[in-house]
Amino acid sequence: MKHSYYKSILKVLFCIIVLAMALYACRKKYIEPIQSILSDNIGSTEQIDASSIVGKIKNFKNRMSIADGLASKSEDFISIDSVVWNIEALFNASYTFPDLLYDKIVTQELVFSVPVNNNVVSMSDVALLYDQIINDVRTAYSNDGIVQNKSLKNVFFEKGEVENNRLEIIALVSSGRSIPEDPGNLNVYYVGPFGEDDCWYFGEYGGSCDDPSEWGDAAEWIEYWINYYYGWSPAAVDGYRNIYFSQSMIHLLGNEYVKYNGEYYIYYWINNLQYLYLSGSLLNYYFQNEVDVIMELVPNDPKYSGQLPQNPKFMEVDIQGNSSIVSGGTLRRHENFILYGEKIAIPVLDLGLPVDLLQK
Repeated sequence: MKHSYYKSILKVLFCIIVLAMALYACRKKYIEPIQSILSDNIGSTEQIDASSIVGKIKNFKNRMSIADGLASKSEDFISIDSVVWNIEALFNASYTFPDLLYDKIVTQELVFSVPVNNNVVSMSDVALLYDQIINDVRTAYSNDGIVQNKSLKNVFFEKGEVENNRLEIIALVSSGRSIPEDPGNLNVYYVGPFGEDDCWYFGEYGGSCDDPSEWGDAAEWIEYWINYYYGWSPAAVDGYRNIYFSQSMIHLLGNEYVKYNGEYYIYYWINNLQYLYLSGSLLNYYFQNEVDVIMELVPNDPKYSGQLPQNPKFMEVDIQGNSSIVSGGTLRRHENFILYGEKIAIPVLDLGLPVDLLQK
């Protein structure tokens, strides 16, 4: 009799556990900060990939060095696609610090050009271009307006058009003020960074409801907190360092993804004056929506599979509050420019540590 009683209790407990697991599975999926998904072990596949990437970077650097030392123009050539990839990989591995935590970021755009012939570039011209990039980025970084704890975060290079036998290359230089690696309360990933009393008005000349000194659109503050909490990574394990390459910028107008309730994930409204004012809860709502888009929807969208690196790591987002006249009235939206890159850990001995351009 006692044995049967205990069996009944065990059955009840088992049913409770199963029910709890089922209820938990039905909850909204939590988007875990990708910087917390780290492994102390570097697998053999990653070692092979890292060795290949390091070899490409070293080979490119060596080819530039040889071409730079020739009295006449080098007969060594490289494709225009490879030029951009190699310059970006080498430059960021040498001079940038994307893993640091930044509480202020300044982005500046630089434009370069290099002679091309039948879609290839002479390594002599590439060497000259690389020297110019170093000098111009150093100047922009030096004049970014940040005085203390400044670091060069990242430089994204994008291939432009070929006109008059010259390839245009656009560089987005991100520098900022770095702070100790303490992103704060992890609850922000669940509830958002904005308090109940926070509120914001839409538009370039809007701003905080209770602080007239804080100007700008709510998009800028949503952007700030996303970059603050998600745009950094802890340092690699001892003896290793992280490098980033194959960067890609994804442009979203704001109406690409729709939620279960029929609303867009990203702020996107036509003639809805109610949403010219965003309360603290709405700011958190759009913050979490943006995190869902950046961390989950875009990386898993087949539409972007050809644009994104194999294992996209979020690096930075630029969110712009824009308005325009459309057929239905006035459209107000948060336009997104999301930067992803491929990230791997390599032995420090392979490429050394990056150096600050202002100390070079």
